[in-house]
Amino acid sequence: MPRSSARRSSTVLRPGYLALSLASVFAAGCAEPGADHTVAFSFPSFAQLAGGAPADRDIADDVKSDAPLPARYLDLVTRQSPVRNQGSRGVCTIFTSTALLEHILLVRGVQNPDLSEQFLQWTHKREGAEVERSEGSALGEVMDTLAARGTVDEALWPYESTAWNAPAHPDCAKETPTWPAGCATNGEPSAAARAGTRSKLAVGRFLRTSAIKDYLYTQKLPVAVGLEFVDEAWSYPPTVYQDRPGAWERGEVVYPTAKALAASALRGRSGHAVLIVGWDDAHAAPLLDDSGHAVLDAAGEPVMERGFYVVKNSWGTSYWGSQNVHGPGYGWLSQRYVAELGRAYVVGLPTGAPPAAGGERHVGGSAIALPAQGSFEDTIFVNSAGPLSQARLEIVLDHPSATDLTVELLHDNASWTLWSHGEGTTIRGTWVLNGGLDRMDRGGAWTLRITDSVTGTSGTLQSWALTFK
Repeated sequence: MPRSSARRSSTVLRPGYLALSLASVFAAGCAEPGADHTVAFSFPSFAQLAGGAPADRDIADDVKSDAPLPARYLDLVTRQSPVRNQGSRGVCTIFTSTALLEHILLVRGVQNPDLSEQFLQWTHKREGAEVERSEGSALGEVMDTLAARGTVDEALWPYESTAWNAPAHPDCAKETPTWPAGCATNGEPSAAARAGTRSKLAVGRFLRTSAIKDYLYTQKLPVAVGLEFVDEAWSYPPTVYQDRPGAWERGEVVYPTAKALAASALRGRSGHAVLIVGWDDAHAAPLLDDSGHAVLDAAGEPVMERGFYVVKNSWGTSYWGSQNVHGPGYGWLSQRYVAELGRAYVVGLPTGAPPAAGGERHVGGSAIALPAQGSFEDTIFVNSAGPLSQARLEIVLDHPSATDLTVELLHDNASWTLWSHGEGTTIRGTWVLNGGLDRMDRGGAWTLRITDSVTGTSGTLQSWALTFK
């Protein structure tokens, strides 16, 4: 039987949103921008960023558009939430994950979605199985956190662009094995933030970088990408790299020269993560040689690199990409750069094998006392990602007044109401789920929500289980 884990929670979650889980692919920390061109960024190593990501050749080549791809695809660019600014904290994985979730909510009709990166950082570092005493995070693990625990609205815990540090917090001056956990999260959330409604993502997977365009075009969803960060290619810092005038303001990232790649290797190869939201095969930028001069063809004309993705970054709107044609804070990222130096991860397509012939059974919590009023949730996190054709839920719940109860099941972009103010004192039975199962990945969080609308009576969730075929 595939391994599954049940986790109990009393947090009320927001139903009906697509979820995302990145399987520990990208790693800690990212660039740290500021308000001028003199700020020193910090980056994780690319080894951390790539994590256990498989080589492209080992990823299923199963995303292909039936129609020829256009030379330019920009439909998603105008359907993004505002560009955010991570400030001087190394949390670009938090911002990339949040940007993807905000896009999904926006497409689903949520007005002006603005989710708390501050809270996501906290729940990722503090509510997991093990406290993480570092500011940076693996993007894949952040996505898992969004699938399992979600994040709240920005208003409940506004983002703090500066990390705790000396002199106010001298213990936070340098990451050490005994670094206080609060240094990574800037302390603890308020009671209101802890109790806030959480938005979530769903299970995702690695994608061949050669299939990024097909995925964008067929699934109408952005692609999260982690890259080796090569200073020269990003014109960072802009006061040093001036051989491509205006590249910093355009947010134009070209494929690096051999010399720049060698220098990156000597420095230890750092990394960054952004969100790909479109492409333009006609966009061009001049290639540079190892001396920083434009490469010329036989006729003395500059040799141009063509083919760029449009990316949304998390460095604000008045710094990198401030004059990009798609809006401040957006940029152009070489397609070759992504293919050779990147790892892509996506949401929205089932992957893996179907359930075994006998099906899969995953068991939730048992003998759980329910609150006398309000909502209670119990979550099964299914680790066996893959498609499913049938799903059913079994539940036994005792309550003095079942007419007070609503029972729902939440997963990915779907919710099922199993019981709503029916008669009796016991809710016992099997519900067959329907509604787009063929488009869902069975992996990820399946949450049973029980809401008691009347105060004064309590009950017991005796058992519940999910069976997939």
